[in-house]
Amino acid sequence: MRSRWREGGLVSTVRMRSSAGRALVALRGLPADFQPRPVELSSPHPPQECVERLAKVTTARGTGWLLDPKTAGLPEPRLRGEVGAQAIRVARFQDSAGRNSFLPWLTLTVEPDGRGGTVLTGTVGPWLGAPAFVGAYAMIFSCVALAGLIAGPTALAATGSARALPVLLVPVFVGALGVLVLVVCRNSLPRHVSALLREVSDILGASATM
Repeated sequence: MRSRWREGGLVSTVRMRSSAGRALVALRGLPADFQPRPVELSSPHPPQECVERLAKVTTARGTGWLLDPKTAGLPEPRLRGEVGAQAIRVARFQDSAGRNSFLPWLTLTVEPDGRGGTVLTGTVGPWLGAPAFVGAYAMIFSCVALAGLIAGPTALAATGSARALPVLLVPVFVGALGVLVLVVCRNSLPRHVSALLREVSDILGASATM
C-alpha cells in the first residue's frame, strides 16, 4: 500500500512541478502590464487656460486634505498632484486617498497646438519603478508556492502520512495569495486608467489617445 502511495505521490509531484513551471512562464509577462503607456490629449482651450482649469480642481494633499478641519464640508478635489505651466502630474483624488500601491498617474507636458488649442503629451500608469517591483514580488511569492509544490508531495510520498500535508498547503497558500494580489491589481488597473483619462478629459474638454 505504501509503495502505491509513493508512486502516486511521485506522479502528482511531476504534474505539479509541470503546472508550476507553466505558471512561472505566464507570470514573466506580468511586469509589462504595469508599464506606463504613452498618451496624448488634445484640448480646444489655450495652454494657460488648461493649466488654470486643472489647478482649480487639484490638491497636492492626500488624506491630509480629508482630515483638515478647514476643508470640512468642501467638495473633494477631483485630482491630486502637481500642476505647472510646463509639466503636470496628477491622479484621481478618490483613487489616491490612502490606498493603491499601483495608482495610475498622468504625467504630461503642455504645448500649444498652433491652432489656438493645446496638446498635452506624456504617459499614464503606475510609478516608474512598478514593473521592477512587480517582477521581484511575483518571483518571491512564486518561489514560495513552488517550494510547497515540490516539498509537499515529496514528503507525502516519503512518509505516507497526511501529517506532511501542511508542508504543501501553507507555502502554496501564501504564494498563491501573493500572486493573486498582483493579478487583481493588474485587472483593475485599466479601469482606473480609463477613469483618470475621462476625468482629465472632462476638465479640459479634451480627447485622449493612447
